[in-house]
Amino acid sequence: MKAVLAPVLSVTHADHRKRFAGAAFLHIFGAVALLVSFITFVNNRAHAQEVSDGTTLEATLSQDMSWSTNPLMALHGARSLWGSTTSPQLSLTKKTPLSLYGLNFKVNQNAFNQPEYNSTDLYAQADFVRQNQRWKIDLPKTISYDTTRTSETVGYNVQAINSRHLGFSVSPQVSFSPSPRNTWSLSGAATLSEYEKKDYFTDYETVTASPSFERKFDPNNSGFVNLKFRRYQTTRDNATRVDSVGGNLGWRTVLSPRLKADASLGAQERREYNYGVPIDSWTLNTIYSGNLSFSGLQDNIDVSASRGQSPYGNGTEALETSFSFSNEHKLNEAFSYNISASFLMADYQKASEGDMETLTNGHIGLSYKIIKNIDFTAGYNFRYETRTYQTETVKDSTISVGLIFRPNMWTLDP
Repeated sequence: MKAVLAPVLSVTHADHRKRFAGAAFLHIFGAVALLVSFITFVNNRAHAQEVSDGTTLEATLSQDMSWSTNPLMALHGARSLWGSTTSPQLSLTKKTPLSLYGLNFKVNQNAFNQPEYNSTDLYAQADFVRQNQRWKIDLPKTISYDTTRTSETVGYNVQAINSRHLGFSVSPQVSFSPSPRNTWSLSGAATLSEYEKKDYFTDYETVTASPSFERKFDPNNSGFVNLKFRRYQTTRDNATRVDSVGGNLGWRTVLSPRLKADASLGAQERREYNYGVPIDSWTLNTIYSGNLSFSGLQDNIDVSASRGQSPYGNGTEALETSFSFSNEHKLNEAFSYNISASFLMADYQKASEGDMETLTNGHIGLSYKIIKNIDFTAGYNFRYETRTYQTETVKDSTISVGLIFRPNMWTLDP
């Protein structure tokens, strides 16, 4: 009986993978075609009225070798992964006095010692910005076709399975300034994540709307108020839904030509719905964000803290508290290093065993310019994760070295 079923199951899985890959490429091709058509249309309209500041094409080619002890943050049975990633990338940018158009395409060709990690990953980004004295429109979009090894930032209580992932996001924003001091804005976001292996990962979508108002009190200080309406929802049967409504007050300030800061504090109501379970009551939570950035001759330092909703690929969304620090230091024109650290803590209305509870990240990287167009890079990254209702922890260490080739930028305008 098993001998009869094995080829049938194998064919069924292969057919499912082909259907997922075909659908993913169809989504990517259609979305990219729409983006290119839209930007071309807007570009032609704008070109008739404006003189271009320049159209540039920039290309990079990177080759990385890496070794990871636990790439999928498995609780048991982790296997070391080593191999290479080849990444060609193209960026097209066009500027006019009132507009900015950008397209970015990247391919990651992965080859590892474990065949299930071999993949060709595709990434596309597009942005259109148009503004005048009073109005500004920003329309960024991203598309990714990769695997959960790179798409999932946290680990879950699932088997160490590497699955194909398709992601799409669009984040439009429109702002109006009736006077130099006052600005009204309306921003939104829609994201979609789909997974090939749906027995281990859960498809989901999020929708966000956020009106805001900002007033400049002087050239260096401004205050703002922001409202946010958000929904997270899984997209298969027996859906989970998390609704949140909130608002915050904040301040932005320029402390010096090199030092900037912003902070906000507010509250949100959150409610979760699970199929077949009575709807939870609304719960009140504090939300906040803050950032301090320093830009010097040799150092770029960034410190941030935030608390807000974050979606995960195991069918949950949590109120995530995060703290992060990063510093890039240039020793000279050829050599630089960067260090970063972050800490995440998740709060669920209904936690299941094995959900991410805390995640600590640490990274140190080096960069050396060998010649004008070629850089050598090296890095070490460490992850440490605790999970709800489990005493065991999960760790991963990754070491990488690579080369980056950056040809001279091309100017395409006649």
